[in-house]
Amino acid sequence: MLWRLTIVVLPFILLLVIPGVIYREILMRLSRKMKQEFSKAESRAKHAISSVRTIYAFVGESKASSAYSAALQLPVKLGLTQGLAMGLVVSNNGVVFVVWSFTSYYGSRMLMDSQQMKCFADACSTGELIMEVMIQVPKIDLDNMEGEILDNVRVKLNLDKSNFRIRQGQKALSLKIFVYKSQQEKAWL
Repeated sequence: MLWRLTIVVLPFILLLVIPGVIYREILMRLSRKMKQEFSKAESRAKHAISSVRTIYAFVGESKASSAYSAALQLPVKLGLTQGLAMGLVVSNNGVVFVVWSFTSYYGSRMLMDSQQMKCFADACSTGELIMEVMIQVPKIDLDNMEGEILDNVRVKLNLDKSNFRIRQGQKALSLKIFVYKSQQEKAWL
């Protein structure tokens, strides 16, 4: 049953892996280009700062500023493209949730259509019964010390005359008899 679910989910994994690889390549290429363009703008700024006296003397501040702004235009454009690519990467998480929901739906349909649903229902009802026993408040008052307190109690369980019968199908277990003897040698059936 698990192999059928695996075969159904395998094509969806391609929807997750292939766009991830493509986005990674695009983002790496964009970050490489941005680094190159920022280094060009940085070199123009360093050149302007190193020759600030010459620029000031020949009134070239506006020319240096416009050259630096022009050098920053391409990195800004690349940054916007990188932001769009990152948005696509984040939106790919929606595809992950769609795959999870489809897998949950298909797995639950497979479980309901199979014969194993009875086993799960039996396990749930048994778990509820166990929880009832665990949560049950005893009728004995543990703080009340009145009454007879037995110091040494021995219990002997004799299963020699027991008759167990296990069958496949509707009847699961049949327990005929067992004998419980306490220290006083009284027997209960």
